[in-house]
This record gives sequence, C-alpha cells and structure tokens, in this order.
Amino acid sequence: MTAKDLGYYCKKFEKLSVNRQKDRGEAPHKPILLLTILELIAQHKIERNQIELSPELIATFLKYWGHLVTTEHQSTIALPFYHLTGDRFWHLQPNPGYEQIKVTSIKALRQVYAYAYLDAELFSLIQQSPAREVLVQQLFQRWFPSANIQFENLYSVDAFESQQLRLFDSGGSVYSLEQLKLESEEQTVVRSASFRTGII
Repeated sequence: MTAKDLGYYCKKFEKLSVNRQKDRGEAPHKPILLLTILELIAQHKIERNQIELSPELIATFLKYWGHLVTTEHQSTIALPFYHLTGDRFWHLQPNPGYEQIKVTSIKALRQVYAYAYLDAELFSLIQQSPAREVLVQQLFQRWFPSANIQFENLYSVDAFESQQLRLFDSGGSVYSLEQLKLESEEQTVVRSASFRTGII
C-alpha cells in the first residue's frame, strides 16, 4: 500500500487531472483552489477539515486567479470544488437527504453538499509550515512556472478584507440588484457577504 506522505501528495499535486484545450491550454482551476486552501489554512481561517464555499474562500480564489491566470478560462470556483474529487484526495460530504451527484454551480453545490474535506493524512501534513511550503512550491513550479510573483506577497493581501474596504470607500451599498445580476456568481457572493459584514 502506498504511503500517503509528503512525496505522495507532491505527485498528486503535480499530476492533477485537468481539462486541456488547444486554444486555452491546461485549466488552472484546481491548482488555484489548492493554493487558496493552503493560504487559508496558513492564516488559520480554515481550522477544521471541513472546507465550505465561504465568501472568504471565493474571494481568495479570485485573488489568485487575478494574479496568476493569463488564459481565457472562466474564473468559476464551482468546477474545481466538485471535480477535484477525481484526484482522490478531495471528498465531498452530502447534506442530509442528498446523494453524491454532479453539480457545477455554487448554489447547487451548497444545496447538495455541506462541505469538502481532504484526506486526513494531507490535512495533517499541511498544518505544518514546511510541508505546506513544499506543496505550494510544487503547485507553482508545475502549474505557474512563469508567474513573476512571490507567494509571500499574495499572502499579505487579505482578499475578503480588501473587498470590504472597497465597499466602505465607495459608500457602502453601491450595488443595485441589476448590477449584481451582471456580476459572476462568485463576485455576487463575495460582495453580498462583504456588505453584510460591513454593516454589522
């Protein structure tokens, strides 16, 4: 039986099953989601092996997407959140009364699944800074080798807090229902949650 150690997960992160298209290249969604989770764990914003589609998760995903992705892929977190199950270290916990089915929208994912969780071995490993840094470097070297940015610099940007500050700077509730309909599903979730936090 293969030991699920750091070397095992380095190979897993290197050989993620991603969609490949001639005109767009390799889909970056899965490595972006993993970088997002590694950051939130490092910052103690994910403390249990229960990863929910929270506004913080979505905002951080969009932050990495904006800094690292140069292709024409669409920045939807729902796709990797579901499809990462195919890599066999990411799992979904259905809500009571639901079975494991394929869904590819944030609304449907939240309805069907309570949260995602990692292999217990992987979650334990990434509580340790050295192992986490190795996995981060693996993701960068394999999936974003030409990225001209320091990972530490991205760590210093709190994407969700930045969204709240933009709301305050612009006077708070500046997004009409019509404007929100024009936003991506992810942006709507983040902005709505930021506004709720800002007015409490």
